[in-house]
Amino acid sequence: MDGFDTRPIDGFGPEPLVYYGSFQCNGTSNPSSTTFRFPRGQTFTVAYSATGVFTVTLGAGLTLPSQPLSIKVTPQYATLATDWFDVGVLGETTLNSSTRQFVIQAHRSGTGQAPANTAGNRINFAIFATNSTGA
Repeated sequence: MDGFDTRPIDGFGPEPLVYYGSFQCNGTSNPSSTTFRFPRGQTFTVAYSATGVFTVTLGAGLTLPSQPLSIKVTPQYATLATDWFDVGVLGETTLNSSTRQFVIQAHRSGTGQAPANTAGNRINFAIFATNSTGA
């Protein structure tokens, strides 16, 4: 990693870990796995359960603390004027070795929103944790 200063991540404590991914929204249906973006060796699935509610399940074999340091979710829009929405993590997470899930809520001004199945309408996530606190 010549030329990169990695010291700021030391603030996360020993053995810092960032797990990240992205998926294209699909209206009121489950997102298609062909739209998932993630680093090689990582996997996840997404289930749509209610208006704008997505349950993300991380791949088997991943060990994280049930409650990580932070999960950051961000929206991405195909067209700002018509497709905008906001997202957040809903409730507590269960990222332990057996469940590995967290829930994302998409909304517009506090009302559940089912983002259209349009290339560019995506939800991105990053999980910050430390391996030393894994379950």
